[in-house]
Amino acid sequence: MANCYQCGNSGANYRRTVNTGYSVGGWYGRRSGGASSRAYYGLRTVCEECAAHEDLKSLKRRVRLYFIIAFIQLFFLLR
Repeated sequence: MANCYQCGNSGANYRRTVNTGYSVGGWYGRRSGGASSRAYYGLRTVCEECAAHEDLKSLKRRVRLYFIIAFIQLFFLLR
């Protein structure tokens, strides 16, 4: 039986795209103006609790994005 990628519990039956790491680079060129960063994501096997947590995080991200888009549209509509 598979183990959960996030908590290590056995019985992981769900597949979710989770954050697998990040990197920060110190590229100081003329145009960059500072460091760059990148997040890495991958499809991993997780348990039911971690899958529910990832689903909630995904829902919050989508709601936040839709709110920002609606706010921008209202701003330009009422201008």
